[in-house]
Amino acid sequence: RILIELEFLLPMTSILLLAGLLLLLLPMVAGYNYCNNRTHVCDLAQRKHFMCRLGELKPYGGRAKYYASIPDTLKVRKDTLAVLNTFRDMLAGGELDTAENKTFPSAKRMRALQWDSELAYMARTHAATVSFMHSECRSTLRFPLAGEVLALSPPVGHRLSLTELLRMVFAHIFDEYKTVQDPQSFARRFDSKRDYSVGHFSIIVNDRVSRVGCGFAVGSDFENLPEPEIQSLHFLKKKKKKKKKKKKKKKK
Repeated sequence: RILIELEFLLPMTSILLLAGLLLLLLPMVAGYNYCNNRTHVCDLAQRKHFMCRLGELKPYGGRAKYYASIPDTLKVRKDTLAVLNTFRDMLAGGELDTAENKTFPSAKRMRALQWDSELAYMARTHAATVSFMHSECRSTLRFPLAGEVLALSPPVGHRLSLTELLRMVFAHIFDEYKTVQDPQSFARRFDSKRDYSVGHFSIIVNDRVSRVGCGFAVGSDFENLPEPEIQSLHFLKKKKKKKKKKKKKKKK
């Protein structure tokens, strides 16, 4: 059975927790009409917002079943922010060394993340599809560069508090810092090629990230999952495309 509360009773079956986490950059103004708006960021990019194509997000493996979503309570918000901000503070303090004993510089500034209800609503909606699929476009008017992290947590055979679950999941993301090739360069600029394998870590600790919204759903019948227990943690961050300069043809 499943106990749907802030603590989870996860029996040794194929029951999993799907956490859809949306992280993003600086806020701007009010919310979006996601589906009927020709000026929407997604439409302008000739894409469709995932909120308008929920029917296309099929259950994982074709068999996953959705049971319930965890309510967006004050405790859920506080615990999520506490865990994420603790990891951010660890980097900001300049206390981290990579596996090759290279030290990260301390941060000149590091915002404390704040909860955003709109992002949390989208995250809960996405998590409830139990699809474990990245959304193609998730922009809002305030957050056109919204990022996305997905996590699947299989049963562990004993009761976990929400804080313990969050620490377990995000610790695997944060531990990517150990494989950063050049901490000094990483702190100055994220290189999509060089830092591809630490993309999850990069958005968790990005000093420009100011808001977060999280959604949790409980489901079952997730088959052919990767090992170890927490491995499939993903992140997508959209960047503005640079305009290519036209090369002038040389006259012969």
